[in-house]
This record gives sequence, structure tokens and C-alpha cells, in this order.
Amino acid sequence: MRLVVIVVLALTLGCVASETYRGHAFVPAPRHYRVRYVAGEDDARRILPEGWRVRDHRVDGDGRPTRPFDAREDRIRIALDVDGDREVDLRGTTPRYDLRYEHDEDGAEIAAMTLPVDARIGRRSLATLAHGLLDGVFGEGFVAFRGDRARAYELRVVDESEAEVGGAPAYVVTFELAQSLPGRGTAWGRGTTTTMVLVRPPLRWKPDARASEDGAPMLVVLFYESRSESYALHRADFDAMLDRLDVRAE
Repeated sequence: MRLVVIVVLALTLGCVASETYRGHAFVPAPRHYRVRYVAGEDDARRILPEGWRVRDHRVDGDGRPTRPFDAREDRIRIALDVDGDREVDLRGTTPRYDLRYEHDEDGAEIAAMTLPVDARIGRRSLATLAHGLLDGVFGEGFVAFRGDRARAYELRVVDESEAEVGGAPAYVVTFELAQSLPGRGTAWGRGTTTTMVLVRPPLRWKPDARASEDGAPMLVVLFYESRSESYALHRADFDAMLDRLDVRAE
């Protein structure tokens, strides 16, 4: 199961960007957080070490990311009830991803996205939201079809905890997806393992505008996903990126 499935569902819970790779950090259009570049790699605009390839931005002749792709499939439509009266107050679009990288060797992914949500969702705890995402996407398991063949998968939470990322409250969940094999149980350790981090910025979202004190609540959601057998290879790259993330204060 790829990250895009979680993204699509996450946005149901609920600005064309200028250049986002700036002089010393990646800054999404609402400017509600930044990710500083790897030390000494400002000129290359390197968020992650060599071996990671940017997937959601154009690159220049030197391979440096410049502007995000803005085709229809790269953006998500947003309609939100901000004041709780069951009427839509804000409409707009937002990038499907703020950041998305894929590793050249094994296809592991690291991604970040901003999810504007309505007032009802915005009041829930980060732990509740994290489990809501998992339950909504996977429930007690799911079946994937490839042609006329069906495969059943199961999910288990490996680890979870409250945290602080970039100076803001966060919640971290690591979970594994594996195929359920008839008569042989679940193939744990041979599926995919994902770490999902939910961060709650203090600022709010408006279409085509910088984050401010007015608008809709939002979450920053970050993922690291890999084949379970190679998960440990790149987890440190993800953690180092989180250490260089700064959430903009009110």
C-alpha cells in the first residue's frame, strides 16, 4: 500500500506555490514550517542525503529542485466547515505533497504533506487522528485486487508515542502491513513498514494565502515507508529530516 492511499483518505477528513526551495531551507507556500537543508548542502538544496530523488518538484540542469508540479493530479480540492455550522466556509486546492522523495536503490519513500481539516476534526487529539487514519484506510485488514487475484493484508502497530517536532506537539506511529497467507498466517517482516508523524502547527490555513491566525486548522503529516526487511537502512535519514524541521510560531 503506497502513501498516496493515506493521503487521499486523510484529505476526506476534512495556493499554487511559489518557489519553495529557498536559500537555506524548504518552505511550503503557507510558510507554516520549514525544513533546513543537510549541513553544507544549501547550494544543492538537499533535504535528504544523496540517493534520494525528489518526485514532486521540477529540477534544474544541476538536479536541484525548483518548482512543484501543478498538474490536476498534483493538487487536491478542499472544502471545509471552519465554524461548525455544517456549511462550507473555505474552498480551494492544496498540493497533494509538500515534499516527496524516493530512494534510488530500494524505492523507499519519504513524504510530507499539509492537511487542512474542518473544525470538528481539528479539535481531536493527535493520537485519535492517527488511529482514525489507520482505521479508516485499513480497518482490521483489507483486500487488494490484481487482475482476478485477491490478496488479503493485515496491519499491526509496532510503536507509538507522543513527541515534539519543530517545537510543536506531534504524535508518532510506526506500523507494518503484511500479506495474510491462507493456512500460513501473516507474513510479518516481509511487507512494508511505515512511520507516520502528525504535527499540529499553531497557525491556520486559507486558500492561496500564508498561514495565519484565521482560517482552518491544519496538520503536517510526514511519512517514511520502506520494505520491512530494509526499513532500518533509511530511518536515520527520516529522523535527521525531522530534527531539521521548524514549525512557525503564532
